[in-house]
Amino acid sequence: FPRESALLALLDLINHADLESLWAEDETIGWIYQYFNSKEERKKMRDESAAPRNSRELAVRNQFFTPRYVVEFLTDNTLGRIWYEMTKGETSLKDTCRYLVRRPTEVFLANGELPPDDQGQMTNDLSQEDLLKQSVYIPHRPLKDPRDIRMLDPACGSMHFGLYAFDLFETIYAEAWDLQAAGQWLATDHCQLTTDYETKDALLRDVPRLIIERNIHGIDIDPRAVQIAGLSLWLRAQRSWQAQGVKPQHRPQVQRSNVVCAEPMPGEESLLQEFLEKHLSGDPERQLLGQLVRRVFDSMKLAGEAGSLLKIEEEIAASVAEAKKAWLARPEKKQRLLFDAGPKLVQQDLGLNVAGITDEAFWAEAEDKIYASLRAYAEHAENGGGYQRRLFADDAARGFAFVDLCGKTYEVLLMNPPFGDVSTPSKPHVDRVYTRTRNDIYAAFVERGLGLLRPGAKFGAITSRTGFFLSSFQKWREELLLHDAPPTAFADLGHGVLDTAMVETTAYCLTKVCGGLSAISDCVFFRLLDHDDKGGCLVNMISALRQGQSGRPI
Repeated sequence: FPRESALLALLDLINHADLESLWAEDETIGWIYQYFNSKEERKKMRDESAAPRNSRELAVRNQFFTPRYVVEFLTDNTLGRIWYEMTKGETSLKDTCRYLVRRPTEVFLANGELPPDDQGQMTNDLSQEDLLKQSVYIPHRPLKDPRDIRMLDPACGSMHFGLYAFDLFETIYAEAWDLQAAGQWLATDHCQLTTDYETKDALLRDVPRLIIERNIHGIDIDPRAVQIAGLSLWLRAQRSWQAQGVKPQHRPQVQRSNVVCAEPMPGEESLLQEFLEKHLSGDPERQLLGQLVRRVFDSMKLAGEAGSLLKIEEEIAASVAEAKKAWLARPEKKQRLLFDAGPKLVQQDLGLNVAGITDEAFWAEAEDKIYASLRAYAEHAENGGGYQRRLFADDAARGFAFVDLCGKTYEVLLMNPPFGDVSTPSKPHVDRVYTRTRNDIYAAFVERGLGLLRPGAKFGAITSRTGFFLSSFQKWREELLLHDAPPTAFADLGHGVLDTAMVETTAYCLTKVCGGLSAISDCVFFRLLDHDDKGGCLVNMISALRQGQSGRPI
């Protein structure tokens, strides 16, 4: 620990009058963290190995702060655009979101209404001015309870996207109340804000807590970045309460956040075995839970290296489906293995009826019981091992929180993923699971992110621009960007966006659709006027997207 005199000198520097205005900015802490690791350390890592040798090197090499204007562009055209479409343009976000892309002749379709039959006719012979005058038909997007609009950043760093999204969510909650109070929100839309809160002020007082507990989700492999992200969101909530004049003792208590570190489950085999024997053994139901826990622990070994790229939810889904199938097919009064390995279950009638519930509900119920068992284990302190048991239980709970986030689906996904090679330990996994996008980690992140989105959800990312014109990314363009999620806004940014990173970047927004490009009418392209487009990215991007579209222009 630093000497007192050194600590006081440091505090004097931090509290210097010249820095006072900086501490009021949401992103200051994250911006500082970019320089926590020196450029000399980064250079040393690259000199010693072309590819990151572990997750820490991957994190340090890609520790670049996302500029605010990029954050706003991507968030405005994903989260902002979703609420804009839900309200059919009747939202203040169209004025406050500086980069929200809107066409002057947008027509919002009613539920079940289709655009005119001539909407898809050839328009290649029209000028850009004429194209802008054409009507653009926006498919119906039903209003949704803001508490159920989930946003994820799968490589969140210090949570810069989440901090700006916080601002938009505050507006969304306030407008949702007004819409429901005015009778414009039908009961069939499953929004109960005016029922759950007596007044609008009561809702607004609770909104900062709701945003942290219900809306904003983040994953990262860097535990320090995750700590900063959690702190930043907490400070943002305090600023909101302060602006409302809510005294600290009257502020709602934030019970949990959804910012997690991707890391393996605790590795003490003896503690795991003790936990399983003492708390998840005996009757068939507990043994079933014990075998699920063992499966999760085994599946999470790569979490610290692969991070969000680890499809842990698929491992869990397979285990849960297998458990349900074995349970339902069990012979009466006979022993049967639920999995290929593990203790045998003596069949008893415990009321565990899984026939009428989904795998998701089955897992949620099982997880609640596992959490309860972990709490009981943490409180068990015989033989002086209470501290180690508490650490084990806390680490395991954080691991299950990662599983939770991977098992959800999202309305919005925003990210500035790492670029280049994956870490050496995770390469076999990425090569096996991401066969279409394994040539660059950012492409794999795009594929993974799209898999976590609901149909109609919005995706925003800043990545290297190589994917839009190199032949090695052909499947990425054709199968993901054309078929699964065509682009709706594309900004060609070039060099110098991510501080000292030697990479040319693009920022783009996609919309996940069912059935490919047919649901998307057009895409808006931007490029910096002073950017020398030597790679021909814009031209190649348009050409690539036009292929196979049966003449539909972009």
